[in-house]
Amino acid sequence: GIRTSPRDKLIYLSQSKETLGLSFGFQRSMDHLGAVFGPLPAFYLLARSINIRSIFFISALPSLIVLILLFFIREKEGVQEEKTGSKRIQKGTILYMLSIFIFSLGNASDAFIVILLHSSGFSVVDIPLIWALFNATKSLFSTPFGWLSDRYGRKRIVVLGWLLYSAVYFLFPLYKGKKLLLLLLLYGIYYAMTEGVEKALLGGMIDKKIGTMYGIFNFFIY
Repeated sequence: GIRTSPRDKLIYLSQSKETLGLSFGFQRSMDHLGAVFGPLPAFYLLARSINIRSIFFISALPSLIVLILLFFIREKEGVQEEKTGSKRIQKGTILYMLSIFIFSLGNASDAFIVILLHSSGFSVVDIPLIWALFNATKSLFSTPFGWLSDRYGRKRIVVLGWLLYSAVYFLFPLYKGKKLLLLLLLYGIYYAMTEGVEKALLGGMIDKKIGTMYGIFNFFIY
């Protein structure tokens, strides 16, 4: 809650509006790549009976490295767009936020996917590796779909992603085994099509109160 909206504003301010899709897509790619390589050493250490408290201490090290890197980031001071023009939120932005909110209400927790995998015959040991593959799919496709959204329309990519989500969730209860894994990979593509592009689409609608607007957006989706 503290980190996400200021980070989104930093990304917004670091790029032109024409490349927001690529920028947010790249950020999501790196985030999901961490979700691939982070659990794998944890899985290895647990398999070798390393104490879980020790694993928590080890996992703090990357956070310290990030804090050091953060000192080299130079934030833009005094964004002129936030101080000029009407302070009213445009009607299109309100409708978009409302759409995000309604979709998020119907978006089931991914914890149910873990339960579905387990009930379909996958062992507890298999699930972390499957989840790493799921995150790898999100990482692989997030940047290309962000790039595509800049060129062929962000709203179009988001709508296609939402339609893919609907199709995948309709099919989830109908399949098991390898077919279920294929659906999970398609579900990862849904994330790649929407996570960064939704934020880029909002960025194209706003030019003031950037942090506040991304704060409202993240409030709705989480």
